Amino acid sequence: MDTNNVNLVDDETSKYKLNPKLIWDNHTFMIFLEECMNEDKKGNIAGKSFYKKNINERMGKMLEIKQLKNKCDTMRKEWKLYDRSMKLESGISYDSMRKIIIASPEWWEEKIKGDKDYAKFRDKNFEIYETYYEKLFRDLVL
Repeated sequence: MDTNNVNLVDDETSKYKLNPKLIWDNHTFMIFLEECMNEDKKGNIAGKSFYKKNINERMGKMLEIKQLKNKCDTMRKEWKLYDRSMKLESGISYDSMRKIIIASPEWWEEKIKGDKDYAKFRDKNFEIYETYYEKLFRDLVL
């Protein structure tokens, strides 16, 4: 077998590999949030309209629309869980100074057992939810 042909095949197929998963560092995430807020001000629904060029220029990264929509979908899902928790859950309180949910370890264990997504809320500061997510998603959550 000719080893040169093997390399050619590898080079040809490499362009079809999926983009690696994007790591959302704080800087990238804040730029994304600001662009979502800009779209919201224009009357566009978060996650439905993105100006990829603006986001890519500001981030200095080449992102695909699918990556942006996936992030927005994740944010919306987190907002729904947060909003539902704040409105419907008993046995918790909210520390508005530290912006965290106060609940017993037993409450957290029970909630996480029922829905593993609650684990990310334990000891999490919710300022970003109040500042950005509420404005972006409040009308989309019932």
